[in-house]
Amino acid sequence: MTKDMRGKVKPEDLTCLELAEAVGRIGTEMVRFRLPPPLEADRTDIRDRIIAQSRERYYRPMPEVRRMVRRRSERWTVPFRDLSAESRIAAGGVEEFVYDEFR
Repeated sequence: MTKDMRGKVKPEDLTCLELAEAVGRIGTEMVRFRLPPPLEADRTDIRDRIIAQSRERYYRPMPEVRRMVRRRSERWTVPFRDLSAESRIAAGGVEEFVYDEFR
């Protein structure tokens, strides 16, 4: 890390930082600044909120997940369809297009 600070900061400068102090590089200048102190919070409350929010954003019932996985894997089992114009004309789905200037 001191290498990224272009030799302007010694390892001791980083290890002796107080709580909520930081050293940073802005352009070519090194600056030392004080951050707001960490918020006091009940750890179990934060943990429960993170779990609840993750479930709200990312949870899917297992049958739904299995159905989605099965559907994705089935995309390779569909037989090849010939999409050329000749096959569509032969099937009666498309009429042949003819330019007037070639008649």
